[in-house]
Amino acid sequence: MLLCIAARWSDELSQETCTALQVVIGNVLETRKTEVVVVTAREEKWIRIENPTTEEIEKFIVDELIHRHTEHISSLALSS
Repeated sequence: MLLCIAARWSDELSQETCTALQVVIGNVLETRKTEVVVVTAREEKWIRIENPTTEEIEKFIVDELIHRHTEHISSLALSS
């Protein structure tokens, strides 16, 4: 629901896109390099890193999205 409201505000996303989106990555400007939240309709999962000088949070975001996508594809294959 929140995602669809944000999409309507931006006027950049169509209704079809709004219903297809399943995850939002959120952050706070001050802590954007050390923590983000992955939000879905069912949960919020925080990703935090200790040392942003040796790690980049984007790697952890991508890893999380790959994991979620792999699970989603597997569940579709099992239900067919």
